[in-house]
Amino acid sequence: MFVVLVATMAHAQTGMHIKALFDGRYKHSSAATEIVVTGKKAQQLNLALYHSLSVTNMSLAPAIMKAVVADGVQATSKEVEYRGGKLYYGYYVFARRQGNNRFVFYLDQSLARKQPVDKVTLIYMEGNVSSAYIKSLIRQ
Repeated sequence: MFVVLVATMAHAQTGMHIKALFDGRYKHSSAATEIVVTGKKAQQLNLALYHSLSVTNMSLAPAIMKAVVADGVQATSKEVEYRGGKLYYGYYVFARRQGNNRFVFYLDQSLARKQPVDKVTLIYMEGNVSSAYIKSLIRQ
């Protein structure tokens, strides 16, 4: 099972700029939280993989935004909002890979109009699910 988990994670973001972020760049930072859900837990969400990274050290935010924007060029569909020249919100749909749809969600809460918080969240999800389904998960 561990080998499957590692193999799934190792190839999940292949060819994407965000891969470097999920490959451990922030693993040992006390200002970062990483969540990986695979196997049965992911299947309960109808996903093959859920991988998130949240950082509270805003000096890390520009590198995350840069990687997301670079990947966004390859997206087949996207919804973005910029505030003050910075990406506030990004929702991206990418071409299918190994039978799964791929999605990236980005949110810079420091740019929120009400109750801003020093936190940037990046989520990568794969699964044979629709964009509407992913948006409903994000809203939860």
